[in-house]
Amino acid sequence: MASVGFQMNPEDSGTSEVDELDAKKLRHEDVMHSSPDLDQDSADYKLSRVRNLLKRIVDVGSSAIVNKSLETTNSEDSADYKLSRVRNLLKRIVDVGNSAIVNRSLETTNSEDSADYKLSRVRNLLKRIVDVGNSAIVNRSLETTNSEVFTSEVELATFIDDTLMQAIGTDVQMEVDKSSLGVRLYEPLFDATLALPTALMKYLLAVFTNIASEEQNQFLMEYERSLLVCVKARLMVHTVFALRGMFGDRFSSEAMVAVLMRMFYQQALPSDFLKEFVRYCADTALVGESALGDIFNAILDSARYSVSRQLMSDENQADTAMLPYGLVEFLVAIKTADGGRPIANLMVSRDDFLPDVNGRAAGRVISVLSFLGPFFEYSTAPSGDGEMNIFMTFFKCDDLPDDDQRSLMYAVYQDKLHATRLHLLRIMRHILVNATSRTRVLDFITRVLALNVKRRQLSPDRQKLASDGFMLNLLDVMIGLCDRVALEKVHQNYLFHPNSRVDVRDETRLKLSSEEVAEFAKTVDTNFEVKFPTECFYLTMQTLHVSIASAVGHLKTLKRNLLEVDAGVNELQKQLDRLEALMLRERVMLESKLHQAKLIRRVHFVYHLPTLHVSIASAVGHLKTLERNLLEVDAGVTELQKQLDRLEALMLRERVMLESKLHQAKLIRRVHFAYHLPVSYKIIRAIMCIEAALSDQSLLTRTLEFCSRQLTFLINIINPHFFQDGVLPAEAPKLFGAMPEFYLESCLDFIAFMLNFQDGVLPAEAPKLFGAMPEFYLESCLDFIAFLLKTNPMIVLDSRVDLPLQLLVFICSTHYFNNPFLAAKVVDVMFMVCPMIMPAAYHFHKSMINCPLAIERLFPSLVKFYADVETTGASSEFYDKFNIRRSIQVIFRSLWENTVYRSHMISFARACGEDFIRFINMVINDATYLLDESLLALKKIHDIETQMESSEWACGDDFLRFINMVINDATYLLDESLLALKKIHDIETQMESSEWSTLNEEERLMKEEALSEAKRGVKSWLILGRDTLDLFTYLTAHAPQPFFEPLLGERLASMLDYNVSELCGPKCTELKVRDALRRFTWEPRALLQQIVHVYLNLACEKFAEYIANDERSYSPEMFAMMLTRLSTNSIVPVNEVERMKNLADMTEKIWKEKAKNEEDFGDDIPDEFRDPVMNTLMTDPVTLPSGLKMDRKHIRRHLLSSQTDPFTRQPLHESQLLPGEHYRGA
Repeated sequence: MASVGFQMNPEDSGTSEVDELDAKKLRHEDVMHSSPDLDQDSADYKLSRVRNLLKRIVDVGSSAIVNKSLETTNSEDSADYKLSRVRNLLKRIVDVGNSAIVNRSLETTNSEDSADYKLSRVRNLLKRIVDVGNSAIVNRSLETTNSEVFTSEVELATFIDDTLMQAIGTDVQMEVDKSSLGVRLYEPLFDATLALPTALMKYLLAVFTNIASEEQNQFLMEYERSLLVCVKARLMVHTVFALRGMFGDRFSSEAMVAVLMRMFYQQALPSDFLKEFVRYCADTALVGESALGDIFNAILDSARYSVSRQLMSDENQADTAMLPYGLVEFLVAIKTADGGRPIANLMVSRDDFLPDVNGRAAGRVISVLSFLGPFFEYSTAPSGDGEMNIFMTFFKCDDLPDDDQRSLMYAVYQDKLHATRLHLLRIMRHILVNATSRTRVLDFITRVLALNVKRRQLSPDRQKLASDGFMLNLLDVMIGLCDRVALEKVHQNYLFHPNSRVDVRDETRLKLSSEEVAEFAKTVDTNFEVKFPTECFYLTMQTLHVSIASAVGHLKTLKRNLLEVDAGVNELQKQLDRLEALMLRERVMLESKLHQAKLIRRVHFVYHLPTLHVSIASAVGHLKTLERNLLEVDAGVTELQKQLDRLEALMLRERVMLESKLHQAKLIRRVHFAYHLPVSYKIIRAIMCIEAALSDQSLLTRTLEFCSRQLTFLINIINPHFFQDGVLPAEAPKLFGAMPEFYLESCLDFIAFMLNFQDGVLPAEAPKLFGAMPEFYLESCLDFIAFLLKTNPMIVLDSRVDLPLQLLVFICSTHYFNNPFLAAKVVDVMFMVCPMIMPAAYHFHKSMINCPLAIERLFPSLVKFYADVETTGASSEFYDKFNIRRSIQVIFRSLWENTVYRSHMISFARACGEDFIRFINMVINDATYLLDESLLALKKIHDIETQMESSEWACGDDFLRFINMVINDATYLLDESLLALKKIHDIETQMESSEWSTLNEEERLMKEEALSEAKRGVKSWLILGRDTLDLFTYLTAHAPQPFFEPLLGERLASMLDYNVSELCGPKCTELKVRDALRRFTWEPRALLQQIVHVYLNLACEKFAEYIANDERSYSPEMFAMMLTRLSTNSIVPVNEVERMKNLADMTEKIWKEKAKNEEDFGDDIPDEFRDPVMNTLMTDPVTLPSGLKMDRKHIRRHLLSSQTDPFTRQPLHESQLLPGEHYRGA
């Protein structure tokens, strides 16, 4: 600090422009005496200014201070003038009390002895300053003070320190306002009186306020401003001393910090004071290196502890809970002159900012122990104890309210969530914008994500991981930080940089294998500087991966658990009802037996005793006969008594058993109310808590926008200029293929088509960089979009982001990634926005399908994918394909309504390409399987609801595979349905009969489990089967050509024949079940009608031949029964019955001719001419690479389902088949 320089040049008599303004102001205030000539007497002018300045500011209390010496003061001595100014300035600054201070020395001051005058004035000034209470303060050091104190910077600082110390040390008490902050923020000192620390802090603040007021005075001289700087510095130094507890036990550091925080929370602490205080604390040369940490670590500890004890469910503390957030946000925003943020640096340097945690529960531990952990934890979905007790404090309801009511209940908490997330975003932004703390913050985010990556597991142990609330708050913050990140600044090669914070080594990539990724990484240029925008964007993609999708999964699990608990409760109630019914039946049986015993006794006394009397009466002459009769009667009575005793014993045993069962029933009821219902309550409230956090409109909208940017980022890897030229490469780029799957999966749950799309040329292969990306880059977006479409679709439908085009790119490029489930998620998004599924999405869907890229590539891509999904590599692939294909069928149905697509689809089918042939084959497979399973289930349940669509389209390989798969699926699904229906019918019939009571508990349990399993399966099989048959109906109507080929026609005919035999054959009564339509939506008339329409669409001699060749199900009698039912029950119009009769006649004629030929030829076919699989005569033999031969139509049919050698399981393509000539030549 430079010398304060209290020196004035007496020779300077000129008046500046400022002086003139001063003079005008003083005259206006009527405090300036008339001066004959201000311009000619510079010293008098200055003296006049000093007089009036002192008059304006010296009276800081309620007392009237009259300084008569002002009138006699002259300017003859420059030193006197300076001393006067210093004296009055000090008086203005430090006299903040209410006492009346009279400085008698002013009246006797003269200018004859400058040194004595200065000394006297200083003594009296300090006397006025330190006496702020009612006590008399005598400072002996004043008697020895000399005028040299003002000529040295060190002596002046020492002098001010002594003055402040004496004022601080005064035993003065002031009134302190009590508050309840301590209770609400869990800090008892906030509610303590703390009179002396509060008085001291108020004194320091009053002095600071006076200094700030004087700094605004534009009439001060430079040497006066220098004095203010010196006094402020010394004031801040003493504030540091006070908050570090250096003023004795009465002013402990804990008490002083508590007073400071309480005043901040009560908005009684000027923000400028705290800012200046932080800046001075950061000056290590002035207050030492440990001052900042000693004071503000205690403040940060208190704020963190207060937040850690808060619960969002406490409605009375909503505003109070935000106080620590506001304090931390304010502190980390304070900057010093060099642009640094001292508190931000202090925060990240703490040991608990990034604690060293390890172990299986490290994900949970870091969220609890880290400094920012409690701040992120505050939400409606905090960490629990494993028993979900934490959720019981939210939402006082025991049943799940309806959607509208829940939305109203959630709104209250979502306002709190929004405020919390806004504070968190500002805090994180302040400490990230500070260069010296940025790295440490990024380390914290990276560590949190790495320790919680297991949240994406199918069944994560959530007790060992961060809570949903923590991760959703982190996601909102990360998305907020990315708002200012331009995609052009995000480096695409960051994953391969040696300093990359994102570890995706164990993640599945979009296209490349781990070996291919390793090879590709060697070719990637990593010679670039990693900057914050890149790290922030990649970390946000990682956060999306482990946050929202996991929370959605948790919500689904809870809802599933709730259903299970409710089912358990219902089952217990059924058991109780059955037990009571059994008790009633046994009681009736027991009473009947007792009645029978009494009847026997009555017969005994009515019949046997009179017989005995007669025998005695005729004793004369018949003694031997009498004795013999008497013995017989006694034996009868004895036997009857034994029977009665046995009956009573049996009655007693049954009564004991009955009482035991009754006790068991009461125990079950007690367990039901003591366990199941409380669990149900917990699950309901847990569901509502997580839903409240997930359904926040702000979070969902911002996440959707980020997903759109994430997909744009992936598309830019494929072609940086795609949005300009619309060109996509034939193969996925290596960089794209190396990306994690979740980069795409996270977004695709979220995406739709873009409207403004021009050209749509797709590449054959994805770029390598794209293929190297982790799957979750896409998967996370897909999961989130699917979640939004199911829970809050209008956010997607009303969004203005580029989702439509982004989704279209990936749905038409499913070959860009290896994981079929990833492609299925893209299909699922499009399925959900079909108008028949979501009517509100009509315009959205229309904009999607009108894109040129969609018109050209959508249908062929879906046809190919329909067949490709036959094998997914998962253990559940057999069942997964049905759901995926059903979504595609619904999409096809919506496309069929569009005339442009209908024409395009018919043309594609007529082209008979390889893809289309495969597609038709899959359709036939699906239809055959689904219908068979459905009908078999109907026999068990007597209730089948849906029927499979079967449709064969064109002859392309992909389309043939597609139709083949559909036939397979239909066959399986209908078979399973019929089997399940029969099982349900049998068990329900048994339960309604007396036979059920004869079964033991284990047998009953097994039957009930089988019944539940059959009921669960049949409805799904029927729905899928009906949709598959529907697909066949419109395919055969508009593109019948593929079905006239033997490859598909024979399979379709066989599937249709079998289902007709089940519906119209002698066993059709087994498909009748009670309340079939309501329980299972089973409509056999509708199913038969669909089958008839497929027959009629293909009615010609060629297809009749295929029907006649079906040796398993077809017979003329079967068709006759079908025609009878059609006409009798009016299932189809009369004209259709006639057309069906014509087809039946045509088929019967061919069948009879075929039977005659077989009879003439006999069974004498050499083995070498028989097909080894079907055991039929080969008409077009071909040789396989394994050397074995098969009929071409049979091996082609096999290849449509599985492109492998049926004998060796090695890969096999149709081009590898050798014609029969090669075989014969060999």
